[in-house]
Amino acid sequence: MRRSGILKRLLDITWPSSRYEIVEKPPIFVSVDMITNLLSLLASGMTAAVVCLILELVAGKMRQSYPPNN
Repeated sequence: MRRSGILKRLLDITWPSSRYEIVEKPPIFVSVDMITNLLSLLASGMTAAVVCLILELVAGKMRQSYPPNN
C-alpha cells in the first residue's frame, strides 16, 4: 500500500494541508467562554458521581439494617 501511494493519498485526503502550521504555531489565546462548556461538563459529571456514591451508601446502610426474612 505504501509503494502504490494509497497511504499518502489517504493522508492527503483526511489530514488538512496546513497541518504543519497548526503544530508550529498553536493558538495561544483561550478565553473563559471557550472552556465554560468543558468545565460545566466536568462539574456535572463530578456531581453525578457524588450523588451516585451517596445513593449507594444509603442503600447499603438500609440493606444492613433490615435482616433477610429466612
